[in-house]
Amino acid sequence: MSQATRATRTGAAWLAATLTLLLAGAAVAAPPPAKASFHVQVIEASKGKTPKIDPRLNAISRQLKPFKGQFNQFMLVREQTLGLQLRQSGKVALPGGAFFGVTMLGRAGGRVRYEIQMPNSRMKRSVAPGARTLDVSRNGAKLTIVSTAVR
Repeated sequence: MSQATRATRTGAAWLAATLTLLLAGAAVAAPPPAKASFHVQVIEASKGKTPKIDPRLNAISRQLKPFKGQFNQFMLVREQTLGLQLRQSGKVALPGGAFFGVTMLGRAGGRVRYEIQMPNSRMKRSVAPGARTLDVSRNGAKLTIVSTAVR
């Protein structure tokens, strides 16, 4: 085999190996799909004679502590998971006929970007998957707390 043929074959093999590595790296570095799951819990807080917390809220009872000064009863009213694609919105009914809205805005830097809408408020959020946020709205003498876990 001549030196020119050997050089051409070596160059072609090197090029093929480089392209394979680049393509494999591109597959690994591909951004996650622009979708997320939002686990929404609607909680009604009120003041009663005896403290009471719905046992289904035990996992988030520590996050409810800031509200325990004014309210001592916490009941899970509704629980719903919304799987949303990019720019897709979902709604969850709140007590009193209002709605909690979520719009998926995208993913960037390992975070999920979304917008929430509550009665009298609208807010954009950027959280890491697994994070939980709490939003509140007055409903007469009661407080509606919306817990949103992002996955």
